[in-house]
Amino acid sequence: MSTNLRLLIFAAALLAVFFGSDFLLRRSESFWRFAQQHPYSEQTIPLQLEARLATMEPGRLDVAIVGSSVVESNVDPEALTAALKRSDPYIRIFPLPASPPLETAMLASHLLRLRPKIVVYPLTLWSLQDHIDWDVVRYYDPAIALSLFDWREIARDHDEHASALLESMHVVFRHRDPLRRTIGHNLARGWTVKNQAPPSLLFAHVRERAEERGRSGRDDFVCPSIHTRALDLLGRKLTAAGTRFVVVSTPVATGWQKDRKLMRMMDTCLGDRARAGGYRYVPVSELPAIESSDFRDGIHMAESGRVKFTQALSRLLMGPLQAIRNRERHALR
Repeated sequence: MSTNLRLLIFAAALLAVFFGSDFLLRRSESFWRFAQQHPYSEQTIPLQLEARLATMEPGRLDVAIVGSSVVESNVDPEALTAALKRSDPYIRIFPLPASPPLETAMLASHLLRLRPKIVVYPLTLWSLQDHIDWDVVRYYDPAIALSLFDWREIARDHDEHASALLESMHVVFRHRDPLRRTIGHNLARGWTVKNQAPPSLLFAHVRERAEERGRSGRDDFVCPSIHTRALDLLGRKLTAAGTRFVVVSTPVATGWQKDRKLMRMMDTCLGDRARAGGYRYVPVSELPAIESSDFRDGIHMAESGRVKFTQALSRLLMGPLQAIRNRERHALR
């Protein structure tokens, strides 16, 4: 047997192990249960989020609310469940801190598998900034990327796309740091010495981005942006699969919220795209007044704002959910 043939067989065996192990792990309930054993922390959120999405039973969700940390701070899922007269686990929130709409769109395959009746995305005006922070993008779907980026854009950011593509090909590559922390947590049970996690680079990055946003000028906001295009693609995919998609323009406690020209541009652009894509866009003007005192920082709401926003969501969702239930009951007759 020639050396070249041996190398070819060895490479084929490595590829088989690589893709085979990923296939088996992603379909293993034991693996996903293990992935959720580490206490909830900012470092393990991406792994735990994918574990939740991978282990939920398809067809059971009424409402899935997806997005950044705004989802966790602004929405009270228990109050929303009570207002919509549903019971666990029919309404769930899936927050991924520091995630732009682009990254949420990369999770489209998970959402399509779950088949929720309604998916809600709380959108802030920062989604109009046509910029990608590749350092904090944790999910990458090659099919979504090819639908969003043309070859010139991929060539321009080829290093970022190549790195993200490699990590997307194996669940261990994608979540190597959270898995290491989870293994360490399980091994350290019963130790008297406490493991101190290093400072979060992710949230340091978020603070830096918040400072940059504070220095933004009107020219930094455009529509469509890469993130509104990503939401548009997600909306079209969900709508084609029979899931209602609702984008809610979420108030923020910054001066830009009072810029009528900017907000009008956002509402016009996103409203037109939503109508063309068959989903719904809800402008801030349709929400109750949320004051600066209802926020704990420029983006995230305090408890008073959370109550107001959750109540507004319940009113927005009550009609569509009732229509879906009526249609299902009629179909069963």
